[in-house]
Amino acid sequence: MKILNIIFFLLIALLSFESKAQSFEGTIKFKTEIETYNDEKNEFKKELEERYGDSLLVSFSKTGILKREYLNSSYLGNHIQVYNPAKGILYLRGKNSLKLDSIDVKTNSIENLISKKKIASERILGLKCECYEYIGISKYNDTVVLNYCFSKKTPKINPLLFEKHIDFFLYDYFESSEKPYVRFIIKTDIFKIVQTATEIKEKQIENTTFEIK
Repeated sequence: MKILNIIFFLLIALLSFESKAQSFEGTIKFKTEIETYNDEKNEFKKELEERYGDSLLVSFSKTGILKREYLNSSYLGNHIQVYNPAKGILYLRGKNSLKLDSIDVKTNSIENLISKKKIASERILGLKCECYEYIGISKYNDTVVLNYCFSKKTPKINPLLFEKHIDFFLYDYFESSEKPYVRFIIKTDIFKIVQTATEIKEKQIENTTFEIK
């Protein structure tokens, strides 16, 4: 009987581990909206729109690889970012560029966290969503506000897959929510970028999707 009890508890522990290990695999498409301040001729706004495009496709693998593809950005705008969870490195390539850059995201570029709190809920994709707001000071001494919104009805994210992505409080957000974000906002004194999900698809992602081309 004692042996049976041990086996029973081992099975429960294994099932619990497998449940915790599961992570969302699929894509989320976002529309991108940009606002600038003290920009009378909208020159800076145009520059940001050319850099970020009008939408973003984010692909999540079940192993923690994350890919952002900027859609309809300009000839010299952003193209692809790929996060390597084993190294804690974000690889970047611009449009029409052969140069591959990288950022170590194990360090937060927003060095001083002033506050983290839940803010008013939103409706996104027809779902009630909760939001976390982070306010901090960047390494350039600018005040930066970040918002991440999520729905409890979307698939689960395993936060441990992102434990090396400290930058922009991404790991902290995933640890708090265990959900993919469906709205991301970054706001400074001179601009605001809002990325809002327009569709979310849970599906198997081919490994070649995460290649930087």
